Amino acid sequence: MVGIRFQSTPDVKDFLSKNNYWGEWFKEFRFGKALEGTFDRIAWIKIVGLPAKFWNEENFSKIACEFGKVAAPIEILPSIQDLSIGNVCILTGSKRRINDEVLVEYDRNILKVGVIESEFDWSPFPSGMSDKLKVSESYVDEDSSLNLDENELEEGEIKDTCNDDVDGISGTILANDSEDIAMDAGANDIPATVVMASPTVGESAAGMQDVQQSYRESQHPVINSIGQKKRR
Repeated sequence: MVGIRFQSTPDVKDFLSKNNYWGEWFKEFRFGKALEGTFDRIAWIKIVGLPAKFWNEENFSKIACEFGKVAAPIEILPSIQDLSIGNVCILTGSKRRINDEVLVEYDRNILKVGVIESEFDWSPFPSGMSDKLKVSESYVDEDSSLNLDENELEEGEIKDTCNDDVDGISGTILANDSEDIAMDAGANDIPATVVMASPTVGESAAGMQDVQQSYRESQHPVINSIGQKKRR
């Protein structure tokens, strides 16, 4: 909740009429005298102790929804190293700091998972001007570049003749670029659930969806239920 104090009633009406300015960050504004006693707030929670095989968006969402509404996309990066804690941003009506425990059930096994609110101050406004990457343009003296012989080498340089047919680009550079492209492409699919198969004659689209669903569940099982919360 955000409160703004004005000097006069006309200023308030003028501000409320300009929702095109603040509508990007806030859903609505109301007069203070009409505010209710309940309100929601943004909170970041740490989900502690969920086994790595259950790390997917659906499972994190199930646990987080016990304390509020998920307010931001849940990203599970493949490069993450600490698999003991997952962070989720929620919109909660709780007025106290969240520090609870839930019981997670999967395949008749009960797991205790901790849910702890992080001390993170969230604001819809940026703290300052965003630092943008400034790329300086390089200028080349055309007259000097035209006078240079392509076959001339300065002292200490070695000509790369391995791939003259590829504009002088070495095969090692191409291999590294290909690996980077493959890694970038894989990073966009989290978790990876792509299934490639050749359907047999008579196989329906629904059957193929069942195969894909089974594969997803085998890689990232979905928890069955969330039990009673227990305050620590």
